Amino acid sequence: MDFNEDLEKCLEAMKHGHLVGIPTASGWMLAGDATNDRAMETLLNSTPQGIETGSGRQVPVVLIADERDLLQYVSALDLAVFDWLDQQVNPVAIWFEGVLGLAENLLDDHGGVAIGLVKEGFAHDLIKRFRRPLAVTPLEVEALEKRASLVARKHMLFTAKGFVIEKFV
Repeated sequence: MDFNEDLEKCLEAMKHGHLVGIPTASGWMLAGDATNDRAMETLLNSTPQGIETGSGRQVPVVLIADERDLLQYVSALDLAVFDWLDQQVNPVAIWFEGVLGLAENLLDDHGGVAIGLVKEGFAHDLIKRFRRPLAVTPLEVEALEKRASLVARKHMLFTAKGFVIEKFV
């Protein structure tokens, strides 16, 4: 499959609440619609892996493709976060509280979740075309084939070791 064919098949699967395996700069991720409670329940039950927070809790990271999406999903957003994001080189996810519009089972007791901005590549194009954020958790490609409805081809080089979760203050 080529890039666009993979995008179309992933979009169709996610529209029906299925999980897909996608390549990101941080490696292979199991991904689903971050606004769909059923899809997120499946994601949370599919793997104990996630991105480790400072408290040791394993959590999925919500990916967005545009900084403006933060305005839609984060209440009382400190606008200085945009300047801080511009300075980041490696993939970073920021822990935000007061998150709105995402599946409730993704959020902690304070409405918090880690959100990462994807600036390029397959995941970026997928999010832009899907018009909704994705929740992702890392998974080896062999395990993806067992848990995802489909796995996209590797359309990019894996350049980072994963997301670092920061709390923006």
